[in-house]
Amino acid sequence: MKIRRKRFEFLFFVLSILLISGGLAEALQTKFWAVDIGNYWDYVESPSDTWPSRVQVTTLDTTTFFPLPTYLMATREYQNSTWVPMENWWYEILETGPKSSELRVWKIMSYDDVDQAWYTFVFHSGIIWAKRPMTVGDSWTSSTWGTYSDIMGTVPTNIFVNSEVLTYESVDVPFGNGTYNAYKISHFIQATGVGQITQTLWVVPYLGIIKHEAVDAELTERDYLSAMDIATVFNDAPYDHWAYPYIMKIYDEGYTTGCGNGSYCPEGEPDGFVSREQMAVFITRALGQVPAGEFCETPSPFTDVPDDRWSCKYVQKLYDLEIAGGYGDGRFGPADRVTREQMAVFITRALGQVPAGESCQTPSPFTDVPDDWWSCKYVQKLYELRIAGGYGDGRYGPGDEVTRAQMAVFLSRAFLD
Repeated sequence: MKIRRKRFEFLFFVLSILLISGGLAEALQTKFWAVDIGNYWDYVESPSDTWPSRVQVTTLDTTTFFPLPTYLMATREYQNSTWVPMENWWYEILETGPKSSELRVWKIMSYDDVDQAWYTFVFHSGIIWAKRPMTVGDSWTSSTWGTYSDIMGTVPTNIFVNSEVLTYESVDVPFGNGTYNAYKISHFIQATGVGQITQTLWVVPYLGIIKHEAVDAELTERDYLSAMDIATVFNDAPYDHWAYPYIMKIYDEGYTTGCGNGSYCPEGEPDGFVSREQMAVFITRALGQVPAGEFCETPSPFTDVPDDRWSCKYVQKLYDLEIAGGYGDGRFGPADRVTREQMAVFITRALGQVPAGESCQTPSPFTDVPDDWWSCKYVQKLYELRIAGGYGDGRYGPGDEVTRAQMAVFLSRAFLD
C-alpha cells in the first residue's frame, strides 16, 4: 500500500498531474489538453508497483468563483482493494491565441491519511502551470497570492513557480511496455510559510504525463504512467494508434476534419490514401494560403481540374505558389494518389527548401533512392530536415502511396514541430 507523507510540500504533487494532453475537449477549441469528462490516467511509483493512483476528470465547474469554466480533477489511490480519495483540484484552460493556450491552476485540496483531514490551497489569480505549444528552451515565472487551510485554520501565502521546458527525449514507461518521446519540464515551486519543492514532468502531447519526479528536502518520489483511458476524436484513430499524436496535432491546427462519419481513415482502402487534390488542401491550409470563394475565380491551369471542381481553388493556389506544376502535359491528376517521392517535392517546395542541382549532391540516405534518381534531392532534404526517416530498414519507398496517417506525420514535422 502507498502511504502519503504528512508533509505540506507534498500537496504540490497534485500539480504534477495537471499537464495532461489529448482527448476530446468539452467547451474548448483546442484538443491539446485532455479535459473530456471521464478521462483517466493511472500511475505507479515504479514499473513493478501494483498499487496505482488514478487521476480522472470528473466535472466542469461553472458555479464557483473561477472566471472561466474550470475542470475538477480527482486523484484516488487503490488501497485495500478500494479506491480512496486523495486530492481534488480545479484548473482552467485560457486560450491566448488561435494556436496557443495556458493551463491555470486555481484550487487544490489534498487529503492527509495521517490526520484524516483535508488541506486546501486557493490561488486568487491562478498559476500558469503549462503552455501550449511546448518549445524546448521556453521558460516562464508565475506567481500569485492565496490561502492555505488545514486543521489549524487558514493563513495567507504567496506562491512562486519557475518553469522551463528542458529537453525532448525518450522515456520508458510500463504503459504498453512502450518508449515515448516526451518533453521534459522542470518546475521550482515555493509557497511562503509552507515549503518548496522541485519537480520534473515528462509530457507527451495529446497523451499526457508519462513520468513524474518530485524532489524536496527529504526524498525523491517518482510516478510512471501504467494505464489510461481517454476520449478520442476519431473512432478509427484511438489514443493507442501509432499516429495518434500526429493526427490530433493536424486536427488541432485545422488542417483536417477527418474523412466523415467520425472517422479519420488513417490507412487502407478505400479512403486511407492521400490524393493529389487532398494534398493541395493540406498544404494550403498548413501555409495559411486557403483561397477565398468556393471555386476557381480564374481559369484553371490544368485540363483535368475544371473551374467548378471542388478542389480547383486549392490546386490553383498550389500552382500559383509554384509548389505543383502538374505532370507536364496539362494535367494535374487530382484523384491520383500521392507517392512518397511526390510528397517530398510538395513539402520541400512549400517550405522553400528545394535543393540545388538535378540529383543528390551527396550519397543518398536510402538504398532504394539512387543518387541519380529524379526525386533523390527532395527525399534527401526531407531526411535532413528530420521530416521523413524511411521505413527503418534502409528503404524510403519512393513510389509507395502515402496514407493519411503518414501524411499526418509529415505535416506535423514539417509545419508544426
